[in-house]
Amino acid sequence: MAGARGGGDEGSGGAVGGVVGDVQHAGRGNHGVGVCDDGREPRAGVMRELEGRAEALACTCNTQDVANTLWAYATMGREPGAGLLQELEGRDEALAGTFNVQNVANTLWAYNERKFMLTGGTPSAAG
Repeated sequence: MAGARGGGDEGSGGAVGGVVGDVQHAGRGNHGVGVCDDGREPRAGVMRELEGRAEALACTCNTQDVANTLWAYATMGREPGAGLLQELEGRDEALAGTFNVQNVANTLWAYNERKFMLTGGTPSAAG
């Protein structure tokens, strides 16, 4: 996924992507969640702070920021908190008409992953 380290479209300049700034990816595909690649989960305090910051910045997100944030949560197998999810869905609705093909694909993938995560299935089970 392009832009996991910050924006890609004009707008907020990577508002949510900038939250994690210089986290370096360690492998397993280009999905921007290298902090979890070794099987360790981020500490609860880290996730709480990042999610709070993401929720506060959600109203400034551009299309890339929304897609990247949803993608990151889905890739980590985590459900965004209710407040953040509501903000991101609102931005999705407001910005959907400006999404490029990559934003559409990433966002749909993230929602699909979330659906399977919530139902306990796997995306491959849909095939």
